[in-house]
Amino acid sequence: MTSEEKAYIHEVVREVIRELPCEAREERIQKVERKVFNGFGTKINILFVLYTVFLGLAVKQVFF
Repeated sequence: MTSEEKAYIHEVVREVIRELPCEAREERIQKVERKVFNGFGTKINILFVLYTVFLGLAVKQVFF
């Protein structure tokens, strides 16, 4: 994940949390940030690579 993507997600989380009627906002923000930044982006990137390889092999089988 690039730093721009992390910053964007961080801002979106903060805006969503601000809308919630909650006294423990900072705790919720930290909890969501931990979930998002602790490997979630890495999992998405790995799945994207696997799907790309699978589609590439499927296209190769069909056309070649």
